[in-house]
Amino acid sequence: MRCLVLLGICWAPLALLCAQSSGYSQRDSAVVQVQWEPGLKSQYMQWLEARKKEKTKGFRVQLVSLNGTDAREELQRIRKQFLQVYPDWPIYEKWEAPNWKLRVGDFTTALDATLFRQQIKGIFPQAYVVIDEVKPWREP
Repeated sequence: MRCLVLLGICWAPLALLCAQSSGYSQRDSAVVQVQWEPGLKSQYMQWLEARKKEKTKGFRVQLVSLNGTDAREELQRIRKQFLQVYPDWPIYEKWEAPNWKLRVGDFTTALDATLFRQQIKGIFPQAYVVIDEVKPWREP
């Protein structure tokens, strides 16, 4: 037993030395490859698609609400402006007669939506938080 403990104590510094000499660092990224059991991958993909379609009560940040003859064109201009700064954020156009509304985000808490509103208020000072049906889960 003492021999195993002694071997473990001696092995740890040696392993560390080998890792340092090979140029490996903790900042290096690793690739993980998943080996799927037969049929499990298709079940996972079905589950993933079902989660994408789920909706629940949550919050979004409404950038604008416009009406009039040029409302749709103005909405598209604002949409493009937003996506230039935040290209990965989900954005939604909504028609509620007589207004076109542009909303962003899928927030499950009012606090998260408010914090995002604070972040964009320099660009979109008229933005405000609204209650809406949101997608509570996004693919990683």
